[in-house]
Amino acid sequence: MEQVIEKESLATRGRKFYEQHLKTLLEPDNNGKFLAIEPESGKYFMGADRTSVALEALAQMPGKLFFLMRVGFPAADKLGAYGRRKGQG
Repeated sequence: MEQVIEKESLATRGRKFYEQHLKTLLEPDNNGKFLAIEPESGKYFMGADRTSVALEALAQMPGKLFFLMRVGFPAADKLGAYGRRKGQG
């Protein structure tokens, strides 16, 4: 199987497409909504939660890869961790 080497990562292409074509169109009225962007075609899907957006995108464009992001935020999600509090445990 031949491996395809892309010049830019999916995330880079998706973010670039958003910044160049969608940011002024979608912000601030849609801040907080999720986007799935297929950067090659420019097609995007938007909704209130990431699961429904991803499922809709895959149903409409099977076999494609999507950049998932949240409008008006630097990332789609945040990472957190639980730790023991001082004096517990």
